[in-house]
Amino acid sequence: MDEKIRVLLVDDEKSLLLPLTDRLRKHGFAITTAESGPEALEKATVAKGEFDVAIIDQLMPPPDGIETMRLLHQEYPGIEAIILTGWADLEAGQRALDMGAYRYMRKPFDPEELALSIRTAARFGQERQRRHALQALVRAGERMGTAENAHQLYEKLCDEVRNLLPQLDTFLVARWHESTGEVSFPYCCIRGTVTTLPTRSGHRGLAEYVIESKSPLLLPDGDKAFREQHGLQPPAPSLGYCASEITVPMLLSGRVLGSLHAMTFNPRVRYRQEHLEVLLAFANQAAVAVQNIEQLDKARRLQEASSALAMQRGRDEVMQTIVHEAHRLIDADFTGFILQDRDGRLYRGPREEPQGFSHCLEEPRQEGGLTRDIINKRELRYIADVSKEPLVKDEVKKAGIRSLLGMPLIHADRVLGVLYAHTFQERHFDQHDIDLWSAFAGQAAAVLHSILDEEQDVKRLGTFVDLLRSYQQRHDIAAIANQIAAALPTVLDVDVCTIVEYAADSGSFATRGAAGLRHPEAAYSIGDAYKQLLLNRREPICIPDVAMFDLMQASDFVERETIKSSRIYPLWVGETPVGLLFANWRETKTLSRDEARALGLFADLAALVLHETRLQADLARTRRRLERNMFLTWVSMLEDTWRHSFIQKAAAIRNYAGSLVKMMPAQTPAAMNGVKEAVQEIDRLATEIANAPVRVPQSFEMEAEDFPLARLLRGIADHENARPILPGQPRVTVATDLDAIGGMQIRGWRRWLIYAFEALMENARKAMRNGGTITIKGSRTDQWAEIRFTDQGSGVPPAVRDKLFKELIAKEQDTTGMGIGALLVATIIEEHGGTVELEKPGPGDTTVLIRLPVTAGAPARP
Repeated sequence: MDEKIRVLLVDDEKSLLLPLTDRLRKHGFAITTAESGPEALEKATVAKGEFDVAIIDQLMPPPDGIETMRLLHQEYPGIEAIILTGWADLEAGQRALDMGAYRYMRKPFDPEELALSIRTAARFGQERQRRHALQALVRAGERMGTAENAHQLYEKLCDEVRNLLPQLDTFLVARWHESTGEVSFPYCCIRGTVTTLPTRSGHRGLAEYVIESKSPLLLPDGDKAFREQHGLQPPAPSLGYCASEITVPMLLSGRVLGSLHAMTFNPRVRYRQEHLEVLLAFANQAAVAVQNIEQLDKARRLQEASSALAMQRGRDEVMQTIVHEAHRLIDADFTGFILQDRDGRLYRGPREEPQGFSHCLEEPRQEGGLTRDIINKRELRYIADVSKEPLVKDEVKKAGIRSLLGMPLIHADRVLGVLYAHTFQERHFDQHDIDLWSAFAGQAAAVLHSILDEEQDVKRLGTFVDLLRSYQQRHDIAAIANQIAAALPTVLDVDVCTIVEYAADSGSFATRGAAGLRHPEAAYSIGDAYKQLLLNRREPICIPDVAMFDLMQASDFVERETIKSSRIYPLWVGETPVGLLFANWRETKTLSRDEARALGLFADLAALVLHETRLQADLARTRRRLERNMFLTWVSMLEDTWRHSFIQKAAAIRNYAGSLVKMMPAQTPAAMNGVKEAVQEIDRLATEIANAPVRVPQSFEMEAEDFPLARLLRGIADHENARPILPGQPRVTVATDLDAIGGMQIRGWRRWLIYAFEALMENARKAMRNGGTITIKGSRTDQWAEIRFTDQGSGVPPAVRDKLFKELIAKEQDTTGMGIGALLVATIIEEHGGTVELEKPGPGDTTVLIRLPVTAGAPARP
């Protein structure tokens, strides 16, 4: 323990009290003595309960030792108690344990044993409080995940903090508004009453101090002296100065959202460092939950606007709905848009404005104005003060407009116009406003595009419907990719269509689909240059002649398929890159505007289908991962290691799954029917993890460390080679080739990696019924250590190859008994940031490849 252990020693016999005090002080304890129960309670009150352990003699004048312990625990439950009893008073010792004593000791006792018991009791108390706080964090995360709005979130957070912080009288939530410099208080529970505090600007209080410094603040003796020392303004009259306070910032990726304030007005209570750490952990959870609530609110509002837009059919109804919903989303004084026809002429569309204001807005300027500038640059414009912007017309300024936001309406590489929001007061449009409006503008542009271009193609529409139906049949993502590729030639006269899905988590292209190939058996791949193309642009690339485009000119695939023209569509859904769609022709091809429009619509739909299919796959993978974590949780009961980590992960997964359900529309599409069932299964698994029995923690917990990987593997090999061979048992030897990773270190849990590697060796040994050699070979690629375990056994059965290292295999399939060991290996390796895969299934040359991140060692070979 970092600080001295604080001990309250209570005994009415001075002949024992004084020498025992001297002995314990020599052991480094901070000792406070009391000669009776009432004196002990008084000194605990003066110290505000800041004792770790109380040593109490049972035989004292009333109240006796057990009654004194009970009274102490009523006020200060965090103090661990050791009761001293006589040899003949075993019944009193048992009663003390039943009422919450850490242990009892019979007189006479060994002072060295007492010192050891004090240290153990103090550590046990720390661990108990830590476990209690951790369970409260998990419970708070679950409760916050069910909140439907910010007020519910803060209310649930206040309830959980009250359970952990003694004598909590007041809990405040402050929010920082960066665009205006204001601090508001959306939740104030003052002395048990939920009330309000005014929003303030230019104030200098504790909230502003913590928000500016981004550092937590512990004021164990109250806030008055600190405020005076740092020139801070006094608290609001409804608050007053407190006896003890904790204030922590709510941070999210380095950005300050606000602060949490916990106060007590009880002079007998003094908040300590462990209380600050609890509130800081709550603040971290609250920051994420607040962002989720805001994103859900944004998604809900956007969905309502989208639904209203989707219900309109006629041209005028669609335009009027766009203006009305845009006005509602951003809460401006009036909104409207200026459109651009196919010849580039600007004309004013519908608008929502104050009565009598329309005479102030004339027809737009065709050249030189703000609208033309936004269209040409294809980027939004935010003007806080229009009087300083020369492109804004004088009549707009004279009409009293102070701020405006102009959003270009772009769809399928065509700028349809500009959507405007105007305010009469200077307005700070924050990023939340801009993101919300931008998302709606994209949807509005898509609807406008279809309304303004009245050409309809029944054949194309039928193809889109078929594609959606294929998605609803729940094919995997590879099948979906192939169906998208096969559908495109029916939309346009495309000779060859290829589509590649981009996996954002790995940063690489994953699933591929193709149609129209002359050589489908030949391999093809997508280079890193295409990854940069996807991430750096969203507009389609028109390539009338592939000889003029370097990436395609050097492609074996283009040459093999005799492609002459191409059009490449980066596929995005919102801010998420989804993949690339290639429409290719074996002759020089120039698309008409109608063909380009149809191809753009198809690309948008393909992006949506791929994205939704990936979400379904991610949800299934989340469930599998949780099942594996549950499995390892039960295994880890042997050592109580990683237990807390699993509980936190389980709570995080439940929050994610709950958020996904909230984002779903009220009328759930048929293709999403399985999401709620999957979420219920995730909830069940997470609950099992959270409720798994917890043993009393050991005196220390295993921590991650840096250690040489090659030495660890050689030690395992030497141990295996030294195993005695029983009669009738085949001889299996282990050979190593680890020079390539000799200087490397990895960071992790040595004991768990030994479990993983030994589990692999055991599976290999079982597969080699006639004996042989297991080879462990190391190599290095960039910042990864690669270890290959190769055996000469019977190989992995075909029925389980795809499931190995991914899920628990049913007994009827796992005849070799390798499933549990393989699942344990995969879970441990992934917890170390690595990967494991079956590189060669055998028989005779079965190879498992493990990749682990390197923390130190020789530089990577070129």
